[in-house]
Amino acid sequence: MRKNKPTSEWRAGWPVLLISMIAYGNGMGMFLLSSSSFIKPVKDAFGWSTGQAVIAPITSITMAILFPFVGRLIDRWGARPFAIGGLIGLVACYLALGLCPANIVIYRGLALLAGLCLVACGPITFARGVGSWFVANRGTALGILISGLSLGGVLGIPLVGFLIQNYGWRKAYFGLAASIVFIALPLVITFFRERGEAPNSTTKPVHGNSLNETLKDSRFWLLLASFIFAALPIGVFSNHLVPILTGRGFPLPQAVSLGAIFAGSIGIARIGIGILVDRLRDYIVAGSCIIAAGLGAFALFHPIGRFVLEQAQAMIFLLGLAYGAEGDLAAYFTLKLFGLKAFSAIMGCLAAAIGLGTAVGGVLGSLVADRAGSYDPLAPFMAASLLLSGFLMLAQPSFHKARSHRSVAG
Repeated sequence: MRKNKPTSEWRAGWPVLLISMIAYGNGMGMFLLSSSSFIKPVKDAFGWSTGQAVIAPITSITMAILFPFVGRLIDRWGARPFAIGGLIGLVACYLALGLCPANIVIYRGLALLAGLCLVACGPITFARGVGSWFVANRGTALGILISGLSLGGVLGIPLVGFLIQNYGWRKAYFGLAASIVFIALPLVITFFRERGEAPNSTTKPVHGNSLNETLKDSRFWLLLASFIFAALPIGVFSNHLVPILTGRGFPLPQAVSLGAIFAGSIGIARIGIGILVDRLRDYIVAGSCIIAAGLGAFALFHPIGRFVLEQAQAMIFLLGLAYGAEGDLAAYFTLKLFGLKAFSAIMGCLAAAIGLGTAVGGVLGSLVADRAGSYDPLAPFMAASLLLSGFLMLAQPSFHKARSHRSVAG
């Protein structure tokens, strides 16, 4: 078990952590998790189909493509200007969406622009800032930061629903813009800095591997493979959980309530697993969590005995833990293995892979369900993919030792 450094780490870094969590939730959290609330009113206003009115998939794909490139720029110029610029750009996108005419080209162009802004003020930017302040408690700090996404959804969805119902969808976009202008932006401008930028600080967060060095490191590719194999089945569950459950015989209200367990376990994982990796053997915590999710994926389709609902609740909780842990673990292990020097570029590569893997998993689920009429054929694939991901994570220490041995021998 590790010994934590003195609480001075928390005393120095908590303002940056708190501001980062609020800004991350106020920006990316509110945008992504409240975007579905705009689908119906936009459809009704413009006479569009659901596919035309949906904005989040375009934004998510844009983010996945841009993460590695913007990450390199963040490493060069620092996190602060990107956090501020991204939030300002997001305000402009909200205002433009609120004024958008019934023009699909303009609408989708704004979705692309929003993706660029969200990359700039997203998890890579704030994780770099938070990571520069925390070492002994880095996993806990990153878990708290990533939980801001859930916080944004918890607050943003009711806010957007209220604004749409009482003032219309256009003014709801103006309300989201106002929340950034009056909450996130002033806090980030005033308080958000990397440790080397803080007054009277002599610490410069430039230690670690370059991107080129990292791409030659077998540990990076092992980590990348582990996250991709986890992202594929997570994409299936996150996009198809309710129809999977109704296909297993659960009534729709019960399936929705089980979906709430999935969402709740994601929030628990983001903080809980962060605390555990700071205090226990991090690779064992990460690998065990993912392997447990793999067993849960299989058991969800093959329950034992009479207590089917109770087993489903437990298995879905395990799956939510894996989903919630993935973003936190990607940032944590990037900092641990490769440092801050090229953190944003490296994390950008991992984030892009996770995003694309999740998207592929969602598409795969649709294809199998359409052709087979059931999600059952996916059960062995999802379980095997998560188990392989977990074992690859557990193999990381062996690669670390082998690399150290080669370095000493050389």
